[in-house]
Amino acid sequence: SGSPLRGAVTASTLVAAAAELAARECGGPGSFAVALLDAFDRVDETVLRRRAS
Repeated sequence: SGSPLRGAVTASTLVAAAAELAARECGGPGSFAVALLDAFDRVDETVLRRRAS
């Protein structure tokens, strides 16, 4: 079982990785929210491990 701290760090890493992907793809501030939702689908364990290291 994981600790609350580990869960918070993992969630923060996930959001940061997805936001980075979304920022590269969105055409402007109005499309960022949709791009962020799409990016959550593309972030996997490999992306999280690479970002966390």
